[in-house]
Amino acid sequence: MATQAQIDSFVSTMTPWAEQAAQATGLDPQLILAQWGNETAYGTDFAQRNNIGNVGVYSGGPNPSYATIGDGVAAYIAEMNSPAMASVKATAGQPLATQAAALGASGYAGGKYLATGSNQPGSALLAGANVIAGAGFGSDVSTTSTNSNPVTTQNSTLANSSDQIGGVTYSGTQQQTSALSTISANLGQYGFTPAQVSQLTSWAWGEITQNVDPTQIAIDLQAQPAFQEAFPGFAAANAELAKGGLPAVSVSQYQSYQTQAQAMAQAAGLPAGFINSGNIGTLVGGNVSTAELSSRINNAMTLAINSTPAQQQEFNQYFGTTYGDSGQGGLTTGQIAAIALDPTVAEPLIAQQITAAQIGGASVTSGVGALSAATATQLAQAGITPSQATSAFQNLAPYSALETARPGMGGEAAQGVISPDQLATGQLLGGAAAERQLQQAVEVGKAPFGGGGGPVETTKGLAGAGSASSNGVNT
Repeated sequence: MATQAQIDSFVSTMTPWAEQAAQATGLDPQLILAQWGNETAYGTDFAQRNNIGNVGVYSGGPNPSYATIGDGVAAYIAEMNSPAMASVKATAGQPLATQAAALGASGYAGGKYLATGSNQPGSALLAGANVIAGAGFGSDVSTTSTNSNPVTTQNSTLANSSDQIGGVTYSGTQQQTSALSTISANLGQYGFTPAQVSQLTSWAWGEITQNVDPTQIAIDLQAQPAFQEAFPGFAAANAELAKGGLPAVSVSQYQSYQTQAQAMAQAAGLPAGFINSGNIGTLVGGNVSTAELSSRINNAMTLAINSTPAQQQEFNQYFGTTYGDSGQGGLTTGQIAAIALDPTVAEPLIAQQITAAQIGGASVTSGVGALSAATATQLAQAGITPSQATSAFQNLAPYSALETARPGMGGEAAQGVISPDQLATGQLLGGAAAERQLQQAVEVGKAPFGGGGGPVETTKGLAGAGSASSNGVNT
């Protein structure tokens, strides 16, 4: 960022050239200076030598250097008078704000000359015009004119002006009151209450009248109590993004995210306050997109509302300690919130955990019995769907008698008892060890000393139970 001394020097040196460009294009000289200041960081960062307007970048051609500033200004004038800039030229003689908006919308700069926290094309040029005014633009008048020393004229934009905002009249230069009007309008768009807008507008006026750089005003705004009250997680979110090497979000981006997130929660029927100004910072700082947040909410609600009590119970048993309250018999609202709002948990993992819980619930309701979290997760990771698991568990239900030792068993118990996990992995994953255990359990149950009786006596080994893979069951 240029220092105040560098800005003052830039304005003093370039004002005559801006006046010349203004006479040739019809644009406000203060706007031209603001654009040149934006393109070159107030003369401290030229893309190429003496290319005051970064001419060439806009037209898609090479980025040329020029022998003198005069040559660079001539190239800029030619660019602004080209047919491509007709929409900007059409605003000649209109207020500076109108010209700035047209220049921002013209595509001269890919970023549309947007100020920090604004979505209005040309807003950075308006902010720059205030900087130019603060550096003394228009305070001198000369009466001679040559190509090398263009005429400078009294800047009418420094005339006294007043504007009433929120019932308060602010008096200053035209540029100062114009800048304040822009800031106040932006504050209203950010969702601040009228009282907060009034408080922040009064504060911003003090900054403007002290000629504080607009970029610094945007930074200082974040420290104001009214801002922190409205966006308590904003600073922390950008701090987290910076740690990850990610770009910061603007106030408008943050506010837009908050609006969308709250609308998603309301559409899902979640309680008021589920998404609030406090946890928005957690989501933004965790780089959780609105699309991912929507998916998280939908997945969590699928389990919380549409799943059976058994599936909800298994989720709580498997993953309850991950998200807080273990919940006895159903996924709690607090867990839904934790699932959706925890940026450290990826959305695919949430979906996988929900599938595991649905598989575990199907095992319980079919009569096979409760699976371990590890087995249910293994099945979900293998691509087994809840419907595939339900079909397989129905086939396995007759084998549930093998899950407990039967009368007459002695040392054969180790071979004659099989667990729900072994039944599930043998049937759904074709696990060789689990298949052998099932075969042994069947054989022990059929032996005279087994005394198993019941459905085990009529089994035909694994073939009778069928087999499965991640592509389907009973294949």
